[in-house]
Amino acid sequence: MDDAAQVLRERRAEIDALDDELCALLARRLTLTDAVGRCKARTGEPPEEPRRQQQRKALLDALAVRYRLPSALVFGLFGLIKAEVLVRHQVAAMLPCAQPLASRRTHCAPASATALAHRSPHR
Repeated sequence: MDDAAQVLRERRAEIDALDDELCALLARRLTLTDAVGRCKARTGEPPEEPRRQQQRKALLDALAVRYRLPSALVFGLFGLIKAEVLVRHQVAAMLPCAQPLASRRTHCAPASATALAHRSPHR
């Protein structure tokens, strides 16, 4: 019984470490999608692009198969992420610095933490 309890503790510690990595990856992903949202806002692109969504669906289908995950789980998880990203992109489009640029390219700088903190009343 002690052996089983030890294995259980070790597995839980591994799961906790993976959860930490998942959260770090999610934070990194949101940082990147925030930059994409700011670039879209500055160039006048819409927050959501149907063609890109079709590409993402095909990619998620392939990832579910590759990693032997239920499609419903993959699409559910990425659906939540997509909803958050879309809100962030919509907020980026409303920020004063998001005025479309005529023809010059620009680096899309990180949004201020204050701007993101005020983006949604449910936060």
